Amino acid sequence: MAVNRLKPPRNLRIEFKPSPRQYELWKLLQPNYCPHCGGEIEQILIGYDQQGNPQYRPQCRHCKSQNLPQLILGGGAAGGGKSYIGSVWLVSSCIRFENIRAVVARKTLKSLKESTWNTIKSILKDWGLKEDTNYKINNLEGTLTFWNDSVIIMKDHRHGGRGVGNLGTGRRSAVLPSPLENP
Repeated sequence: MAVNRLKPPRNLRIEFKPSPRQYELWKLLQPNYCPHCGGEIEQILIGYDQQGNPQYRPQCRHCKSQNLPQLILGGGAAGGGKSYIGSVWLVSSCIRFENIRAVVARKTLKSLKESTWNTIKSILKDWGLKEDTNYKINNLEGTLTFWNDSVIIMKDHRHGGRGVGNLGTGRRSAVLPSPLENP
């Protein structure tokens, strides 16, 4: 862990009550969840590449399925909670796993700062996390760094689709289409 002055929160209280539809998306976003049976995922050795490096594939320990999603798509109308569920997922992933890099993107940084970035900051506040104590925001770099060195990075994706928000941690990625936004 890098040297920083940030501290983990004490008595962290997370208030999160997803709707049934949001909960279905939430389960799919978990890095160790089999959507077929709810079992735990393990990495199994499937062979070696030309350089002798081991190659692995995810497989459910319970049902043995290897047909597991790596990219999760969610959609719906405005106000359906896509940005909220994605933001909760990013923040909770950064809290649970140290030293990960998560990305949140929209067509422009302006639209990101006016929407999902505010949602992320609201979640942090609602959960009792304190800026400059548990996390710090660097507005010039567009980063939010947690006490455990996990980082959420703001990105624009001008080459991506119009009105699409991307959220990812490297463990799972979500693409959450949103209503068309003004260019």
